[in-house]
Amino acid sequence: MAGMVFYLLQTKQAAPWKLYLVLLASYGLSLRSSRAIMDDMVPFFKEPFSLPVVWTVVTGFFVAFLLIINRKLRLGYARLLTWAGALTYPIYLLHHNMGFVILQRLGGKVDKHLLLITLLAAVFLLAYGLHVLVERRYSTALGQKLQQLLAKA
Repeated sequence: MAGMVFYLLQTKQAAPWKLYLVLLASYGLSLRSSRAIMDDMVPFFKEPFSLPVVWTVVTGFFVAFLLIINRKLRLGYARLLTWAGALTYPIYLLHHNMGFVILQRLGGKVDKHLLLITLLAAVFLLAYGLHVLVERRYSTALGQKLQQLLAKA
């Protein structure tokens, strides 16, 4: 939700005050969700998470994106950042379900550091495959079809 709101703020597609209100709600929900998820992950990682650290990381991401969209932090053009941005949606689609199932099955049986590195590599490789083989190939045609359908509605 926050990513979409940041995009709308950057492209000025709605009244800023409304978008900042939605962003504030998203931030609150992110803090709430991170607390719940943090507690749920303890059985898998066999270690408690620090609430202040988790909330600091979440807050850091919100602040960083606010600085970027308001052009207070300029990252410039970097090919790596372009690819990272392109992979965000496939990663979003893959990470939770795949990661949860694998963590649930292997969490107590395999070294946690090795499992984390392996899962990260697998998610990034699969996300790259989805981006190259599906998104790049079909996104333009699907977008045009969606525009046609919306124009008829």
